[in-house]
Amino acid sequence: MTKTFGKRTINYSLLAKWFFLSDANHLRKKLLLVVILTVLAVFSESISLLLVVPVLQALLPAGQQQGGADGSLTSNRSKDLLATTIPENFQFLLTQEYLIPTLLLLIFLLVTAKNILKLVTNRQTAACQWGLMSEWSKRSLKAYLEKDYLSFLNHKHGEMLGNIILDSRVAAIAVSHGISSFSQLILSIAYISILFISQWEIALFQLGVILVLALATWGFAHRLTSRIGREIYTAKQQSEASASESLSALRQIKASATESEAVEKFSKSVDEWANLLIKQANNAVLPKHLGEILLLLLIISTVFYLHAFTDLLTPSQVPTIALVIYIANRLFISLAYLTSDYMTFTGSLPAMEEVAKLTEQKQAGDAEATEPSRVDLTKDIVFSNVSLRYPGKTKKVLDGLNLKIKGGNVTALVGSSGGGKSTIIDLLLGFIQPDEGILQFGGRDNRELNYVSIRKKIGYVSQEVFLFNSSIRENLLIHKPDASETQIKQACQKANIATHIESLPDGFDTLVGDRGVKLSGGERQRLAIAIALLRDADLIIFDEPTNALDPETELAVHQTVRELENITVFFVTHRISSALRPDHIYELKNGAASEIEVAE
Repeated sequence: MTKTFGKRTINYSLLAKWFFLSDANHLRKKLLLVVILTVLAVFSESISLLLVVPVLQALLPAGQQQGGADGSLTSNRSKDLLATTIPENFQFLLTQEYLIPTLLLLIFLLVTAKNILKLVTNRQTAACQWGLMSEWSKRSLKAYLEKDYLSFLNHKHGEMLGNIILDSRVAAIAVSHGISSFSQLILSIAYISILFISQWEIALFQLGVILVLALATWGFAHRLTSRIGREIYTAKQQSEASASESLSALRQIKASATESEAVEKFSKSVDEWANLLIKQANNAVLPKHLGEILLLLLIISTVFYLHAFTDLLTPSQVPTIALVIYIANRLFISLAYLTSDYMTFTGSLPAMEEVAKLTEQKQAGDAEATEPSRVDLTKDIVFSNVSLRYPGKTKKVLDGLNLKIKGGNVTALVGSSGGGKSTIIDLLLGFIQPDEGILQFGGRDNRELNYVSIRKKIGYVSQEVFLFNSSIRENLLIHKPDASETQIKQACQKANIATHIESLPDGFDTLVGDRGVKLSGGERQRLAIAIALLRDADLIIFDEPTNALDPETELAVHQTVRELENITVFFVTHRISSALRPDHIYELKNGAASEIEVAE
């Protein structure tokens, strides 16, 4: 089932499947509890309101009390109803002497119960709302991380962050508004029932007026919401992308002194977003303020109807009429809140659908393979006649590539920028698949393997090593949470960085800063090697790790690589240093590799 939403079609079937068939069972149980508590709270409020008229009628002189023949709610009818529910030993409470105190006590208990139930409902709604936000944020991040690598590159980081954090929050808030709408709907049905029980003739007239006004307001609200919801979502995405791009390009922006231009570019999108949000906020409260005016018209029309067309304006009917007008007031307010919640919920549908699509989509490659692949990466890795062309390109980046990465050896690949070196690394990591040819790990075809399990045995050291903004120890433990202190120190010793870390004032608890900015380039490289060793990697891939290093630091890193034992090393660079002394060297040119002789 789909529905047009502004210029966009909302897939309600997808939303229903995503929400009700997702794996957040514990949160759906909370939702069910909220529904039950809401119904109980409405029931308590309804009974307490029904008992108000008997109390007021019991206070009237005996000659003015109504017998109930006209269908109105009276003290006599209430007494008959209570008599069927109160045990015989307590029937004396229904005598004239005790009736009013009994009814007042019941009203007090019911109102207290209603408020306790609403308090618990609000707590459960909040737990459900923010629990769903947490669940959907985690699943959104997982979905992006499991995406096909090339597909991932097509997304803007700002938009992805928006999907993960903001869209999940908006979707969770929309659920809370959905719960509120359900509560208001149940309450409205209860009010309508009370109206008919109290005085059906007045109720019928008021209900007709309310329905006409409510339908007109509802249609107006829907048109406002459908026009603005998608515009808000688009403006939000543009703002997120602009902010993310500016932060990512901080170095270039500061170097060119274009801070003002970057802020100006961001200002355009965020100002548009803000203006649309203001419109949405104004639209959302419109039904509540408009309701007060319409409510006054309802009361005036009701009094006019009673005076001109009925003979119900008698002293005995004053309590009933007062209750009917009061209930009509509550009903109209409830419908106004229902409309407002509906507008907010509808405006959130684009964000909800984006989260639904993201978290429910079938992931390629990694997610399909569930059985771990047992591959010995200390054995040979062989590229046989591998060819690959990127989508939209006419020239093959790899053309009949033949390359052997000898197990337990250091194999170097030399080539110019843009020659396909990074493509070979992406093939090794399973980010992309060859169009032609075969890639084998220890004699096994890569198409038969689960790359998730293979990557757990691969260490990757790039030119720009990424480190989390935490301590050295935490950066190591992220990659192997169960590592002991001894294992951490041994890995750092093999990577020739343990002595330096221990010389720092805070040792392994030293904070590395954003992306490891507090460490030098060589320290980051050796820490990355330590991480690979801590993970017991059988294959370590070096992706031009020394390009930005000074000669002395480059020499230290190369010496560290040469001292690695029983590990397959694949070293990609645009030039070979004499300090590296690889066992095998391949030169990549025109998409093909040829082995060259290693100098003694």
